[in-house]
Amino acid sequence: MKKILDPRKFLVAGMAAFLCLGVMNTWSILKVPLQTEFGWTAAQLSLNFTISFSFFCIGGWLGSRLTKFFPHKAVLLGAAAAILIGEWMTSHVTESRLFYLYLGNGVLCGLGIGTAYNVIISLLYPWFPGRTGICSGLLMMAYGVSSLLLGTLAETLISMESFGWKNTFLSFGLIMAAALFAAAHILRLPKEGEVKPPKAIEDRTARSYTSAEMLRSPKFYLLFFSLVCIAAIGNSFFSFLRDYAVSLGFSTATAAALVGLCSVCNGIGRVLCGLSFDRAGWRVVMPVVAILAIISAALALLAVSAGLSWLAVITICLMGASFGCCPVISMSATSAFFGPKHYSETLGIQNFNLMGASFCASVSGLLITREGDFVSALYFLLGLGVVALLLIFVLKALKEEKISSAE
Repeated sequence: MKKILDPRKFLVAGMAAFLCLGVMNTWSILKVPLQTEFGWTAAQLSLNFTISFSFFCIGGWLGSRLTKFFPHKAVLLGAAAAILIGEWMTSHVTESRLFYLYLGNGVLCGLGIGTAYNVIISLLYPWFPGRTGICSGLLMMAYGVSSLLLGTLAETLISMESFGWKNTFLSFGLIMAAALFAAAHILRLPKEGEVKPPKAIEDRTARSYTSAEMLRSPKFYLLFFSLVCIAAIGNSFFSFLRDYAVSLGFSTATAAALVGLCSVCNGIGRVLCGLSFDRAGWRVVMPVVAILAIISAALALLAVSAGLSWLAVITICLMGASFGCCPVISMSATSAFFGPKHYSETLGIQNFNLMGASFCASVSGLLITREGDFVSALYFLLGLGVVALLLIFVLKALKEEKISSAE
């Protein structure tokens, strides 16, 4: 009989990797020198944000497919190579080479990060039967906190004449590639007898769905589009957060600090959401998160309409917390609704909700460019929150089968 191993060392390794992968959430800071130097519009830069999140989703699905044919280590090393090449291309962007930004930072980095994201999660979940909520919460906290660390680092490096934005992008590529190289040599699936059996049955559905079966279930679409709407609120807000803060009178340095504050609240929200999901179930967690997103959008609108900078700080905290819950719900609810057997594939498909959310970020960018302020964009986000809540109520009313033992 094999010795039961402590899974925490693998979780720490996964968290360390995720701590380096949250660079996409620092886009509101990284885009500034590009906008300043090349004069690109908010819509052009928001499009890169959309591309990166779209290919993040594609990468998640691709990771689930590649691990069927190649070792997890090889897939993670391939993701590291894609990220490094992508950030190298981004560091060579010029005014006439906007496509370098879209291809390097958008396509290659998004693809690499998304692939690594799915593979690391699928390697860690089997070590935590019965505790997937807190596992996903801690992973997502690391991913969120990385926005604070990398955002602060980016602000500092970009402001240094001897370093600048080109070296900043390249350095981030090296950091992420090194983190994935280390994770590839540490993380693995548990062998039989190495995991302590759960105290209670982990499966929250009567059976495990294949990806095809999941796509035929109305549960999938209700969950998917409710998450699209909730994630779109936080995703869009993150994409223009720095500019939003500056418009309310904050200095650029303070605005960068507020991006960090939002990231901290994002991380806290992820841990609390994971704990709540394990204890209270999705029926409690999802409506609460949707209501929090609606309140956040409403307060953001009030703050910018009335010029209330103090209210904007509260808004940023709430927005970060609600947005932080989205990936935890996506990960935990996918396991709860559709079972663990085909989890890597079902999660890879479910994570395409981020693609829908990123398209909404582009719509927000277009509204900001057209109107010259944030009011229309925030009304748009408020409407998405209401739609999300309605979809969740329909999901709760669905009677076709028992979804969760935690209900």
